[in-house]
Amino acid sequence: MKFLDKLNKYNQRISFNIFALNGYLVLFVYACLSFFLKPNSADWILWFCVYAIITAIYLIAFIAYCIEVVTQYELPFTFLKKKHYSFILLFGALVSLIYLLLATVFMFCIFTIK
Repeated sequence: MKFLDKLNKYNQRISFNIFALNGYLVLFVYACLSFFLKPNSADWILWFCVYAIITAIYLIAFIAYCIEVVTQYELPFTFLKKKHYSFILLFGALVSLIYLLLATVFMFCIFTIK
């Protein structure tokens, strides 16, 4: 439970909110692409653009986190501490972490297999 308490502390940061909401963007994009694209389609430009957008949002979240660490800025909203909002953010952050883990494993496999 201490881990969840530490994560709830980050709800007051803009970077954590961006990171968590990007998890929902990942879910939405994969749901849309699975409906609209065929399994063996050659729409690699669309896939590249989607991955570039998702990666750019993660980079923006990291830059916002670095700025927040330097300035010690936190959002002044009290509703961020409610359990329902915290659960929504933690679920989005979990999806983001799973996405990043799978992307890392995928890239590791691509660069190690010859």
